Amino acid sequence: MNVITIEDYKSTYWPKLDSAIDQLLTQSPGDYIPISYEQIYSCVYKCVCQQHSEQMYSDLIKKITNHLERVSKELQASPPDLYIERFNVALGQYMGALQSIVPLFIYMNKFYIETKLNRDLKDDLIKLFTEHVAEKHIYNLMPLLLEAQSTPFQITPSTMANIVKGLYTLRP
Repeated sequence: MNVITIEDYKSTYWPKLDSAIDQLLTQSPGDYIPISYEQIYSCVYKCVCQQHSEQMYSDLIKKITNHLERVSKELQASPPDLYIERFNVALGQYMGALQSIVPLFIYMNKFYIETKLNRDLKDDLIKLFTEHVAEKHIYNLMPLLLEAQSTPFQITPSTMANIVKGLYTLRP
């Protein structure tokens, strides 16, 4: 295997990962996006083998944190009548993205995050959503959910169920 320098990582490998993560974070649940999972997994594998795990983990966390801060700002700007639905979409979209992101970075998780940091990638990414979105919006969201509960079908039962399950997943 050829040596991957930090410059190679920054100019070749991370841009591929960055682009794939962008697509996964912004796709609608159930959408198919044309990325090569094999190519992305291979990038991760090569970077881990070449000792770029720490940088890749840092870049991944920074990328997702920036995305979640944008999501939080968009939610803040939502009118009250659309707030619950938009929170539901943001939560569903993020959890759906995690179902692809975590497996793509499984090699980094196994050989860096679990062994050196004694943590788990999925837990770290769920914690990011909790800190950057859920905790910032829970005090606006809960009164709206309680109000919506008192008026039948103000929001759909499935939306209410998704949010409650999602919040439980974030912090049981």
